[in-house]
Parts: sequence; C-alpha cells; structure tokens
Amino acid sequence: FSDQDKSPASLVSDVETNRKLEAALLGLPSLYRRVLSLRHLAGATYPEIAQEVGRTEINCRKIAQRAIEMVRASLAD
Repeated sequence: FSDQDKSPASLVSDVETNRKLEAALLGLPSLYRRVLSLRHLAGATYPEIAQEVGRTEINCRKIAQRAIEMVRASLAD
C-alpha cells in the first residue's frame, strides 16, 4: 500500500512506531548504534564491521544481537 491508500489512523500509528523506534535506537550505546547502522543500513558484513569498529567478528555479532534485544525491549515498554 502507498501512503495514499492508508487510513489516517494507520498513518498516525506508523509515525508513532517510527518515533518509538528512533528513540529506542538513540537510547543505544554509540557502538551498538554504529554496528546496527553498518549492518542494516550500509549492508556491511560482520568481517567488514569488525574491521571498521576495531572489534572481533564474534564480538560484533554479539553487539548486534544485544542491540536488537535492547530495541525490542524498548519497543515492548
């Protein structure tokens, strides 16, 4: 559906969801935000992320997992 096909209530709900998501992301530690941004916005691989942030690949995977858990918990509140 395009925005034109959505009801006003649905559009307001989308805006509110986006605000909550933005607040949850901004509430993350900066390293967590960076790892998520590199992975999900830039499409970087974990080896690329590890090189960029100076951590191991395994550590970057754990950071991404924790960040997603923190965002989910924030959105559940």
